[in-house]
Amino acid sequence: MRGEIPVWITFEADGLRVKHLDGMDEAEVILPADGTAAAAYTLSLVKGARNAAGGKLWMNFALTETAQRLFAEGFVRPILPNFSLPPELAARFTPLPPRTDLVDSLRATLRKADIDRAWPKM
Repeated sequence: MRGEIPVWITFEADGLRVKHLDGMDEAEVILPADGTAAAAYTLSLVKGARNAAGGKLWMNFALTETAQRLFAEGFVRPILPNFSLPPELAARFTPLPPRTDLVDSLRATLRKADIDRAWPKM
């Protein structure tokens, strides 16, 4: 043993699911204080969809407190401002570090080729 430990870099929801549902109690979800990136999950409507009205209803529901609580039950951090989870759900989530940068999806998309080239070197 050379002092190495297993490290898994992934989304917060994946780590929380492993810890709380998959029986890996020893797993820790760590949000680095020196820099954490956050990306909101996205919803979109498909242009010309057969049931656009149903899609709009889903989007309206997804932004309700009920839906945000359901997402949190699935280990997805709520996005509504000033929304408080019940204590048993809130305890799953580590407070976000002071330096949490939001990912600029458009900028990331435009830089994807650069990211792909650099990834094997990281």
